[in-house]
Amino acid sequence: MTSGRESSNLQAWQQALLNFMKLTSETLVFSEINWFIIGSVATALQGCSLIPNDIDIVVSRKNDVGLIASCFSHLEPKASPVPVGDPEWISSQELSVHYGEPDSYGFQSVFARWKLDGFKIEVAHITPPTELANDPPEDGEGIWEANFVNWKYANLVDFRGYKIPLSPLEIQLQTNMDRGLEHRVNEILRIFRREGYTELLETALSKVNHKKFLEMMEH
Repeated sequence: MTSGRESSNLQAWQQALLNFMKLTSETLVFSEINWFIIGSVATALQGCSLIPNDIDIVVSRKNDVGLIASCFSHLEPKASPVPVGDPEWISSQELSVHYGEPDSYGFQSVFARWKLDGFKIEVAHITPPTELANDPPEDGEGIWEANFVNWKYANLVDFRGYKIPLSPLEIQLQTNMDRGLEHRVNEILRIFRREGYTELLETALSKVNHKKFLEMMEH
């Protein structure tokens, strides 16, 4: 845990993550929830220089979303100010966990969302379309970051006395290259040049992105 002075020095996303852990750590352990953080927070916690916009957490079982949501019940408003589907929707007493229908791409989400210290936190179980559900992925396909089976690849880092499982940079590189997020890609490459990378990269990157990766590492 942190002292008041240490806590006051945290960035908004770090304070939100710390408060999330304080609220959920016992449930995460005793309910044996397989979870990991993806997206910008996972990138930042692994040494990359960027300021996250939100905290995205993936769990391996649909019921895990509800288990984590129970830790926030005392903080939830009676109703969300906006309907489900709006980016500003938050979990409430009326609807704590949303069970969505498959979207036009075939992704089906079960998720809950809150704001801690004004910072958005989302916990989700996302069932991907058939072509992305292969485990392990087909050769040259690459690994989709938010697939719930990826918790087994998670890197554990220490954060304020907690062990936080993160989507590894090897998998994050695939996502950020596909999304064209140049700054994040360059930050991950900076870490790889300094510290190296694991053999997971061979599976994590698609054939197209692996070729691009080798070219970028030469410069």
